[in-house]
Amino acid sequence: MRQPATPPIDLRPIVCRGAPRDMGADEGYALAARAVAKDRRWGSRRGSPAERRTLRDLRRHIPQQSERLIALAEVLGLQPAGLVAQLDRDAVSICWGPDGHPVVPREGGRLRRSLPDAGFSSLEWQPRETAVPALGVNASGLRVLAVLESSSPRDRRSAALAIYLLPEVLQRFADARVARDWLARRPASGTVRFLLADAGRGDWLHLSKAGEHCAIDTAERLPTSPASRLGVALRPDGILWRRTTGEFFYPVSHRDG
Repeated sequence: MRQPATPPIDLRPIVCRGAPRDMGADEGYALAARAVAKDRRWGSRRGSPAERRTLRDLRRHIPQQSERLIALAEVLGLQPAGLVAQLDRDAVSICWGPDGHPVVPREGGRLRRSLPDAGFSSLEWQPRETAVPALGVNASGLRVLAVLESSSPRDRRSAALAIYLLPEVLQRFADARVARDWLARRPASGTVRFLLADAGRGDWLHLSKAGEHCAIDTAERLPTSPASRLGVALRPDGILWRRTTGEFFYPVSHRDG
């Protein structure tokens, strides 16, 4: 496994520290430096009424993530509702890698390191076009992956999409079963599959959340191997990123910057 001492800037984790708004601002300044917003035209529109309602419910039911998102948008001069709307445009898939770890078969995207004032720190991977991670591991060894399959059905209690619960879980929990039960009770919309495992658990827990309905299923239903070895693999101690330029391992315990 090759780990360069100084990876290219687009492969370095974006480091976010402090309170939710501080972490959102840190991410915004880092993305501005990488010209992500300019190149991708993130969230440039105001958002539809449904997307604005989603943002309002995000504030009500997942307030820490809404603060982070709003601060990110403010730094970049973008519309928060437009950032929420990006989620459906870059869906990810998950499969089992040859080494038994779950893999997102993507070469692109970016890493984010969250160092909150309270709770667990975490290392997360985000698809290129979105403002919320699809997978991550925290300092206790809890690993979580989320696949947004659809923005429907709606939960009558909240239009906020369930995928925004992923960073909350990483910050709050060390035990996968406790985290899964918490996820099942939270009001959130959309169809999202969660995979969870902790440092003391060899097997993966699977939760399918579709609006107000939840189902526990087996993770073995995932494809057994990716079409290519390239992609993002989630491990108990960090994230392995296989790219055409080499393999880069990022430990969850390392503090960049």
